[in-house]
Amino acid sequence: MEQSNKYYRHGEKQYNLILSTAEKIFVELGIEQVKLSDIVEECGIMRATFYRYFKNKDELLWHIMRKHTSEFFQKLEVRIGSSHRSTYDKFQSFINLLCEGFDTNPSAYLFIDLFKDTYLNVTSNQNSVLEMPMYEEYDYHPGDTVKIFLDNFYDGSVKDSLDSKITAVSLQYSAITIVCAMAKHTATMPAKYQIETRDLVRFSLNALLESIKP
Repeated sequence: MEQSNKYYRHGEKQYNLILSTAEKIFVELGIEQVKLSDIVEECGIMRATFYRYFKNKDELLWHIMRKHTSEFFQKLEVRIGSSHRSTYDKFQSFINLLCEGFDTNPSAYLFIDLFKDTYLNVTSNQNSVLEMPMYEEYDYHPGDTVKIFLDNFYDGSVKDSLDSKITAVSLQYSAITIVCAMAKHTATMPAKYQIETRDLVRFSLNALLESIKP
């Protein structure tokens, strides 16, 4: 039993090493420019080891994206909790998590920015996601965050005149677009305006929150 746990931990360590190393290379070079040889060389592994975890580069990309989306959604669920939170509180928790993620790891949003068009195109068909082997039934799936926002939307904490679905979708994607755009300028914004980029992110996302207040 101890031996099998040892192999499991080693496999998990290798899997995470490939994910983090590949993400770094994708951000530095761009998705199209990266070859598998770049990844295995940087990881210090054999191609056979890579293929133990991933069929190809496309599957690797989806594993990286799944890691980001699943981790974010799990944190959001914990932040919101099982109790009935107001609609405004749920949006605020979402915004706060984006800001915290930007503060700790802005490069993650650089990868999301590179992959977001592919993600949106593929996930517009729910069956395409369910057929992907890296997604388990209990995983976060596209649309889950919007479902959280829509639950008991009209509770008095946001403007009654808002369309629930338009508000949920537009605020989510507007916020993510802002964070991805700002992630490209963590050095240039402070140099040009003497303002920390994280402060610009927080201000911009808080403006979205203010727009839905009654």
